[in-house]
Order: sequence, then C-alpha cells, then structure tokens
Amino acid sequence: MVQAIIRVCRAALDRLAETGCYTRFNFGEASVGYYCDEAETLTWLRRFFAGYFASSMLASTHAWIYTTQDADLLATLQTYCEDMSCTEVGQELDARCVLARDASGTCYFLLPQERKLLLVSQNQEVCHEQSLRAVRSMMRWLLIERGWLPFQSACCSKNGQAICLTGSGRVMQVLLNLLARSACDLVSNDRLLLYDKGNEVLVCGLPGSFDLRMETLRSFPQVLQWLESAPSTFFPRASATSIRQLVEERGSPAESAVSAESVPLLASELTALFGVAIEPLAQLKFFLRVDSSEQPEAMLHPLPEAHTGLLEQYPRLADQSESYMSHFFTVDDEMLQERLDSLLTRHAAHVPVYALHLNGHVDEASTALIVTALKEGGPPRES
Repeated sequence: MVQAIIRVCRAALDRLAETGCYTRFNFGEASVGYYCDEAETLTWLRRFFAGYFASSMLASTHAWIYTTQDADLLATLQTYCEDMSCTEVGQELDARCVLARDASGTCYFLLPQERKLLLVSQNQEVCHEQSLRAVRSMMRWLLIERGWLPFQSACCSKNGQAICLTGSGRVMQVLLNLLARSACDLVSNDRLLLYDKGNEVLVCGLPGSFDLRMETLRSFPQVLQWLESAPSTFFPRASATSIRQLVEERGSPAESAVSAESVPLLASELTALFGVAIEPLAQLKFFLRVDSSEQPEAMLHPLPEAHTGLLEQYPRLADQSESYMSHFFTVDDEMLQERLDSLLTRHAAHVPVYALHLNGHVDEASTALIVTALKEGGPPRES
C-alpha cells in the first residue's frame, strides 16, 4: 500500500509539472514555485498576495507546491490517513516521503529532501484557502531558514521607519488610525519576521486579511463610502446598504464592539481605501505596547525593562496549523527563541519599547503622539 501511495502521488506531481498552471512567488531572497489544476487559482492567489509576493514564470526556486482537486487521489489518501492516523504533523511513508491530513480533509504528500509538497483538496474553495496557507507558510519557513525570526505583532511604517504594535485589543484600532489619519504605510496586521542586520533591525510583514467589525466601521466612515463605490471585493460580503444598516442598528459603540458581524478585506483593499501603501520591508524604530488607562488623556512613555516581555510575542512553530512544514526544515522553537532573545537584548538601546496608555477610543491625539515619537526618536520629555 505504501508504494502504491508513493507511486500515485509521484504521478500527480509529474502531471502537474507537465500540464498544470504555474507561477513562482518571490519575496525578498526566497521563492516558491506553485503548480495547480486551473488558472483561476493562480489569479486568486496573486490577488491575495498583492503587495507582498511578486509573481514570475522563472523555473528555478527554493521549494515547490503542487495542488490538485483529483477526487480519486484524495479518496485514496484519505483512506490511508484514516487507517494510519496521519495528523497535521505527518506520518513517514518511508525515509523520503511523509503523508499528512488536516481538519478540512486536505491531504499533503511531502518529499522533504526535494522540497516538494503535493496538496490534494476536495473543492476549489478549500484548495484556495489551503494553498494560500501553504505558500505563505513555506515562504515564512524559507525566510526563517535564512536568519529571519517570527514575531506576532501588527506593524506600520512612516518613511521606512517601522513601529511594532502589541498589547490590548485596541492594537487594531491604533493601527487603522495610523493608516487612515497619519498616512502610515502598512507592514502587516499580525504576521511578522525580524532580522538582525548588525547595526539595525529589519521587519518584514507577511500577507493577511482584515476583519473590520461594526465598531471599526462606525469609527471610519470612509470604509463604508469605499464599499459603496467598490463594485466588488475579494471576499464575499453583504451589500454596502446592508452593512450601513447594521452599523446604524448598533446604536452605541458598546453594542458595536460586541457585534459578531464583520467585513473582510485584503491588505491591498484596505490600503487602497486609505490612500496608503503596503511596505513589507522596513527598519524597526521601536516597539509600542498598547494598554488601557484611567488617565483622561492618552500618554506615551518609555518602558526601559520591557524587552524580556516581548519574548511572549514569539509564535511557536508547533502552534501553527502548518506543522507538517517542520519536515522540510531543521530549525526549532528553542533555537529561534534564543536568537530572538539575543536580538532584543542586543538592540534594546536603540530599538526601545514604549507604552501607549489609552482611556476611551483611539483618536487623532493619540496617533499624533506615536507619529511624533517616530519622527523625533522618542516621546516628548516631561517638563
């Protein structure tokens, strides 16, 4: 049975390489070749990755991902996975092959030494979702292999100088205010990589999407105006009229805050409506921890001993849904956490941590404090 599994998967790889649709996604010094059954999937992925991963037809690449919706192949792999309890971590078929299955029923055939991944899904919707996860995850691991360190944080930049935002649930509100009211560019909403360049720290954002809740739409009426003028958006959504009605029905900010409804937008759509850019690579200027406060006005001040707390923002590789990727690489959490600790300690003096204390909603005054600190190298000194 094992040899039969390997044979049919190898045949699928050969078929896709010969007749499938192809592109190479490029991001910095890493690249991933991608094959699929239909051109529509390539178009979908290119739109999702816009502003981050460039696309080309170059054949040479660092890893390959092949996707298919072959129903017979999927049934064969699912049956084998059920019999062998193949999990997201994966089950070795022999010394060269690994088979895994996720909660959606998608099966993965891995050839770690060749850096090849075959993804077999049940329909186009699942194929799209699992493909974007696989390409983004493979790119992330390739960059980690090249010295980048994973970090969980929102991030934006101004003139190439970046701010990493951590802390309370108001982080997204602060990020959107910096984009909309201070013309900051978007680095990422929560997926980052850091790199120690010796005399500076670089930050690299990874593509993701935004779920804008009713509270956010109430705070940013230009989003509703953009939705009314946009013929369509990448993700399915209610009509602009229905969304405006929902916002109006949530009479108070408190009601809007607990509402479960949201509007999903791509990073490229959000930056377009705010008139700013996606800037996936920037120099890190400082970390900003967003906290709640009882003070009547927003306050920004340094946290000189806070770098050790930033280690909590390390996203463990084992916690990721694409844990099967570990078969392709030799890095581990302990190694990466040690490197992150070293980076934070080494650069503590010139990449400081500040705290932004907020009482109530994020406003122009609080975002002005951040932009001023970015421009002048720190918050204003107390007189």
